[in-house]
Amino acid sequence: MLYRIYYIMTEEQSVTPGPEDNKQQAPNFDKHIPQLIDQFLHIRENLGPGALCISFEAETGQCQTYYVKLDDGPPPLKELYDKVDQDCISGEESPVVLIFHDSDRTFMEGQPHTFRLRKKEDGDYEETKNSADDKNSQERAALPP
Repeated sequence: MLYRIYYIMTEEQSVTPGPEDNKQQAPNFDKHIPQLIDQFLHIRENLGPGALCISFEAETGQCQTYYVKLDDGPPPLKELYDKVDQDCISGEESPVVLIFHDSDRTFMEGQPHTFRLRKKEDGDYEETKNSADDKNSQERAALPP
């Protein structure tokens, strides 16, 4: 089961597209990562382990997010989550899985971004490592079929 989340990403365009430009540029997702991680943590707390998927519509430039629970997702999603979870220090770190994909493709064809977050004393989290730092994840290949 997919859980639709309403999170709107707005991006100011420094250049107004001309009439020949019928596709919008993708938002700078890096600016939205902290909000997406917060959203992921809140949803996971209520629904259980899973992945927050972000779908980009090239024609309109809009993004939609939805959450896929591990129990409802395909086995490769569980394998990805479990791999990140195994790398976490038990009780101190928490896995985060964000998957970015084009709206005309499934999240399984998207680009996974994984993070390990360490819980701070004040209850907040800080990033300890993400997939870009992982030697095996530098290509950020799509999930296996």
